[in-house]
Amino acid sequence: MIVELGEREIIVRRISTHIDARDIIEIINNTLERKDIKMIYNFEGSPGPLGEGIVIKIKLSKRLSNVDISVLRKIFELKGIPVKVNLA
Repeated sequence: MIVELGEREIIVRRISTHIDARDIIEIINNTLERKDIKMIYNFEGSPGPLGEGIVIKIKLSKRLSNVDISVLRKIFELKGIPVKVNLA
């Protein structure tokens, strides 16, 4: 799995199972739910060993602050998921 954090978008690539996808969504929702940020989820791909896995693209109604990005980055890194930060 790889997470890309941007100010207005979060992309998670190479998710191998639906269970992992659900866990990622729960992490993001629990972290951002109090920030009054609306999220639109798009799902691409499919789980399994034959492809690139599931891709979740999340569009955000507001920009993430540096603190939000740092918190998400730390949570994912503690779970062993590499994070790439794309700030415009």
